[in-house]
This record gives sequence, structure tokens and C-alpha cells, in this order.
Amino acid sequence: MDGQTSGARKPGARKRHRQGTPPGRILGVVAIVLLIVGIGWGGWAMVGAADDPSGEDSTSAAGAAASADAHAEHESASAAPAGTSEADSSWSATEPATEEAGETVGCDETVAAAQEVVGAARTGIDHWSRHVRASVDWGAGRITEERKKAIWKRTRLAGPGDLERYDAALDSYARSAGGCEGAPKTDPCAQRLTALETSMRAGSGAMGDWERHQAHMASYADGNFGAAHANAMWNKAKREAPVNIGKFADAEAVLVRAPSCG
Repeated sequence: MDGQTSGARKPGARKRHRQGTPPGRILGVVAIVLLIVGIGWGGWAMVGAADDPSGEDSTSAAGAAASADAHAEHESASAAPAGTSEADSSWSATEPATEEAGETVGCDETVAAAQEVVGAARTGIDHWSRHVRASVDWGAGRITEERKKAIWKRTRLAGPGDLERYDAALDSYARSAGGCEGAPKTDPCAQRLTALETSMRAGSGAMGDWERHQAHMASYADGNFGAAHANAMWNKAKREAPVNIGKFADAEAVLVRAPSCG
């Protein structure tokens, strides 16, 4: 295993109990949406196709890679944060904002903050998808073990930063939420926020999976359990990953058709 995590935090709700994780996150790269959009519920495995020399669909190979993939190898040097909580990974668009008294927030500001959350999720989910895909492609014989380990290392090292950016974006959104309350449903900004909130809910599931995996990797690196248990957790995470990755991809496909704001 290379690193596991706990559930993604609700904006303005729970604080992440991570040891040694500094605050602050940067907006994820928007261009990645072109990589994810159009994947659909069952086509998540095409995410990260740039790492696949053959360009073939590897969804059917997931089962073949599960038993032989010694994922514990890449956890021994994990840089993932330890001590991550297993809190609720769901997110509710109806949670109240935490604005300072007397502060007013415009609808465009709320939309901008929501877009930061989705962008941060997009980057993290792309890394998580590539992390899982490397195992699937290796099991199907499409990439070498060296290539698999290189992808694992790159995405593993990116993982803590993914979580930091995502948390920071959620904090920012919590301070900016509520700006579109009372706006007519025909307002472009309000319509875009509705689509963004769908992506935020979907993204929280996949980011929670990525966080849990990083926490598990860190726990294994700390010697809390052995390789057999680490590999069992990895195989379970790998089997379940397509569900939440696919939900986010479906939401992204809707988001690109939403009107712009401003």
C-alpha cells in the first residue's frame, strides 16, 4: 500500500484532526477537467490514460491486479500524514455559512469559492485515480512494475498537498457561502452554484477515499499493522474507488454545461 486516509471534511463543520498537516491549499489545475469530464459512471479507469502507453481501457483488469499487487511496498516510505480521523465524508450544501457579523457576500463570491473547492478536489481525485489505475494497468500487463512504482511514488508524494489545498478551499467556501440565497433560479450564478454544489458533494466522497488511503499508508509505515493487512486494505480500496471517482466524473460532465458567472 502507498498511503491511506480518512473522510473528507464538511465545509465549516468538522476540523480535520491531522498530525503535522499545515493549513492552506491552492486551486487545482482547471485543465484536468478535460481529462475527467465525459468519463461517466463506469469509465473512471480512463482517467490517467496519459500514463498508459497502449491507451486501452483497463476497467476489466481491476480484479486481475487485486491479489498479486503488493501495495505494501510503497507504504514503507510514505509521506502521508498520520493520525487522520475517520470522520463523516459527506457534505451538505445546506450547511450554514460562518460569515463574520456584518459581512455581506455576493453570489459571484460564493461561486468563486465553490469553484476553488471543486478545483482542489479535481486535482486530488486525478492523483487518486492515477494511483489506482497504475495498479490496474500493471496487473493487466500494460505497464512495467517500475512504471507502476513511479506513478505510485509521484501520486503518493502529491497526496498531502492535495488534502491541504482541499481543506483550505473548504474553509474559504465556509466563509463565503450564502451569497446566492434569494437569487432567482434563472440567475446564471445561482445555476452555476447548483452544479458546483453537486460536484462538491461528489468530490467529497472520492477525496475521502484518497485521504483514508493516505492515512492507512502512514499507519502501516508507523508499524501499526503488517503487510498482509495493508494489502487487504489496499485491495478493498482499489475495488471501491471507481464508485466515487465515477460520481465525480458524472458531476463534472454536468458542470461544464452550466452557465458561467460574471
